[in-house]
Amino acid sequence: MNSKVVLEELIKFSKECGIKVIRDTLSKSRGGACILKNENIIVLNKFFPIERQASLLARCLGEINPPQLESMKDQKLQKYIIDEYGADKTTPIEFNV
Repeated sequence: MNSKVVLEELIKFSKECGIKVIRDTLSKSRGGACILKNENIIVLNKFFPIERQASLLARCLGEINPPQLESMKDQKLQKYIIDEYGADKTTPIEFNV
């Protein structure tokens, strides 16, 4: 799967989990996950390369760990989320509101 397809599939999975994904122009942040009024939201900087957006989204999904993650039908996407989440624990995910 190319990066654009991976990003689209991650966004689709996020919606299925009730997680809102926003791709926006962020001048001072790379994006991250937050909870706003009891709603899970992940914000991606749309000017970042697609690969980086997909990686950040996967890391945020791993952090949120929705129950649907364990029973995902697409095992390659599931593995990507798990691998990205565990890949770099030294760089914290930004949580900016």
